Amino acid sequence: MFDKSWRDIETIVIGELLMGADGKPAEVVKQDITILGERQMYTFDDGHTWSEEHLHWIRRDGAEWWWSANPDQWRYEVQVGEVAGLRDNMSVRSGEYVEFAHLEGFVKRTPTRVQYDPSTPLFLPVTRGIPIIVDGYVVAASADEFSYDYS
Repeated sequence: MFDKSWRDIETIVIGELLMGADGKPAEVVKQDITILGERQMYTFDDGHTWSEEHLHWIRRDGAEWWWSANPDQWRYEVQVGEVAGLRDNMSVRSGEYVEFAHLEGFVKRTPTRVQYDPSTPLFLPVTRGIPIIVDGYVVAASADEFSYDYS
């Protein structure tokens, strides 16, 4: 949360302020709730868990940009209007050997696929394209390169 407290993502409601990746408040304008369905879930050994299309800010080979375990699923969500997207939606990285942006700096983590029931609810507090901090990681909350300068 913007006040530096921690809350479960499913308890966040419209109008609340999250911690933006730039240290500024990011207002929740929508709480997107869906079910897992055919998507896969991933986790790190520290407990951070997410669905495969979700974007994380990463560093690889000295370059920083968005990463997804399944960028094709993320691009599908752009296509159907779930997120505004990026100027070049093919630019989302994938694969291994990346460092994930974290409050402690860039950290090397290995995503592990985990089994969840397809009826598992997923929660995404949507901001106005401002990346947010979730479990200490910089993640997209509806990526929008048109209204937020990622440089």
